[in-house]
Amino acid sequence: MSARSITVLCLILILTAGFSYLQHENLYRFYMGKYFKLTGETNVYMDKSKKLYSEGKHEELNEYIETLITVYPENYKLKQIAGLNYIKLGKEIKGAELFVSSLEGGVIEGRDLALVVRILFRNDHFGDVISFYDKGLMSGDVNMAFYYGASLYQGGRYKEAFERLNYAHKAGYTGYEINYYMGLCLEESGDLSRAVFFMERAYNENRRDRDIKLSLIQVYRKAGRLKDAEVLFRTK
Repeated sequence: MSARSITVLCLILILTAGFSYLQHENLYRFYMGKYFKLTGETNVYMDKSKKLYSEGKHEELNEYIETLITVYPENYKLKQIAGLNYIKLGKEIKGAELFVSSLEGGVIEGRDLALVVRILFRNDHFGDVISFYDKGLMSGDVNMAFYYGASLYQGGRYKEAFERLNYAHKAGYTGYEINYYMGLCLEESGDLSRAVFFMERAYNENRRDRDIKLSLIQVYRKAGRLKDAEVLFRTK
């Protein structure tokens, strides 16, 4: 058999396998949907899911909800509960990503949303955090303002980033991270003296962070403080 024939055969097998999988998935969803309707589960599955979650029965809910997500893929509230449940089980990224996938159906604001955003930010899912910001969710929350601002900086939206970070700063959000990101934003805007001020604060609060040190050296050089940059460069 020629190489070309083998390639064509492999493509046919791959396409056939993919089609078979989709058909299997559709059949499974169809028959399980009929089963839930016949047993009356269709009318109670949301209440039962919420009850199991509120009672802290996360392992039991996990077993119950896996099939439901397949049968009811458009139920965004179910996805949110499932996502939060994964987080409770220690599967933070999987849970946060599932929660994000429910955005098209609307999101309930509150402590759970803030938890999801924190997980996404800590795992560098800045685009997902920005998607919450663009929907105007909890924009007045101080913690969310920091996560939004830092993520907007990562997304190259520097003006909006500084506005959110400055809001959080004035509202009492403290720590090396917000000083670091405010310094980066001010550097982008050309306000080097203020950029140095915030970057120095960040460095003094966390001297072990190499990114902060390198950023401060860069700002020193841009501001013409070459001696300060040299001294810091040689500092261990």
